[in-house]
Amino acid sequence: MAFETVPYEIGDLIHKVYKYSNLGEYLDEENRFLQELVGKGSTLIDFGCGNGRHLRLLESHLDFGMGIDLDPGHINPVAL
Repeated sequence: MAFETVPYEIGDLIHKVYKYSNLGEYLDEENRFLQELVGKGSTLIDFGCGNGRHLRLLESHLDFGMGIDLDPGHINPVAL
């Protein structure tokens, strides 16, 4: 199994996150970033998935997605 490297440096990611002053702008940018990063036909395991927001966002990009969270209240099995 081959893994692609992430084409971003940590400094770039930090800049993207902290340049927004409100949560809505940040979440919009986060969504754009994830959709750009995750290619079609990908497999994704989201550790600390919470309510599965990222997996639902990326559903059309994924061949397989799995969310893992320690809080049982967040876990809701969904077939993507």
